[in-house]
Amino acid sequence: MNSRNTDCFVSSDILLPDFNEVDGKKWAVIACDQFTSEKEYWERASEFVESSPSTLSMMIPEVYLSETKERIPLVHKAMEECFHNVLKEHSNS
Repeated sequence: MNSRNTDCFVSSDILLPDFNEVDGKKWAVIACDQFTSEKEYWERASEFVESSPSTLSMMIPEVYLSETKERIPLVHKAMEECFHNVLKEHSNS
């Protein structure tokens, strides 16, 4: 038996929103590969999220890759905003 630790997951502290204050359905934006290039999908996602904190504000979907020059500063701003005002440390202790 190999004495080396083979666990692929270990306990850790993570940053997540306080889901008593942030709508988890709007926070977690997921796209299946079949939708990544469909503009209508992302427009509906934006309408659903509105101005709520969301991972949608921290990504550039495939359909918008031609707009990265304009979108990257907005993604950076959203990341800073979330880091300082939305994310909370959830300790494993």
